[in-house]
Amino acid sequence: MAILKLERFSKILGSQKVVRLVIPDQICTGKVTVLWLFHGLGDDGSCWLRKTRLEAFLAEKQIIAIIPDMARSFYQNMADGQLYQDYLLNELMPQLQKLLPLSLAPKHNYLAGNSMGGFGALQFAFKYPQKFRTVFALSPVVAFNAIKPFMPDLNSVFGSNYLKIIYKI
Repeated sequence: MAILKLERFSKILGSQKVVRLVIPDQICTGKVTVLWLFHGLGDDGSCWLRKTRLEAFLAEKQIIAIIPDMARSFYQNMADGQLYQDYLLNELMPQLQKLLPLSLAPKHNYLAGNSMGGFGALQFAFKYPQKFRTVFALSPVVAFNAIKPFMPDLNSVFGSNYLKIIYKI
């Protein structure tokens, strides 16, 4: 397995961003299946490598995992103007699909997210069902009043009417 930490400048976000790629030693010819992994609120993309058996799973399945660091964005365009969802869909995904032999076919793209990433995964499942074969939401954040005490920046993500906005997604 190769674990790559790619640091790149995002034109959409106007800052340096990190994406981790976990690539099997032997990649079959042709386009490769992808598992997109979304991290939780208190973590970054390294959590999938530090806290799971991801490498063993990927080695067995011969697929690539792509793990973008998405800060505290909930994988959406934030009310404060940071366009994380646009970055992911319109910049990062297309660029990685050009750089690597990644399949564009929905049947070869899977998405999983934990906590905040689970919310993001559900959001993508509902908004972009044509992009992924399967979406897994592991302990997704859905009770936003419960996280308000430890996320004082919630309004920067969703705006001051966050409960109304969230439940329209």
